[in-house]
Amino acid sequence: MRKLLFLLSLLLAVAFGAAAAETPWPAGEGPVIGTVAALRAENIGVNVHYIPMAMLTLFKTLGFKIEDYPMTQALYSNEITLPVYNGLTGDQLTAVVGAVVCAYNAVHHDG
Repeated sequence: MRKLLFLLSLLLAVAFGAAAAETPWPAGEGPVIGTVAALRAENIGVNVHYIPMAMLTLFKTLGFKIEDYPMTQALYSNEITLPVYNGLTGDQLTAVVGAVVCAYNAVHHDG
């Protein structure tokens, strides 16, 4: 189980960490959207990792703009939350890892 968790974290770090640092996709665009759709199609619960403070109504009304925080915007646009928790069985974790690999390959297929 630890090996699968390590593989999953490594895969995500390589797949999305580099993309977040190098290509700040506008919110709602980029490879993560396709990955989320593919994972949801496989019944894997996935969501936006976090919403930056500058995008929350309170902070918008105070004058904060997400454009002023390009790294935060890039991370927001390239990070997702996956179901990885202590109660996950080995079979469930294997299914999540397999779905992430398939979704990544589908979205990043060069044709």
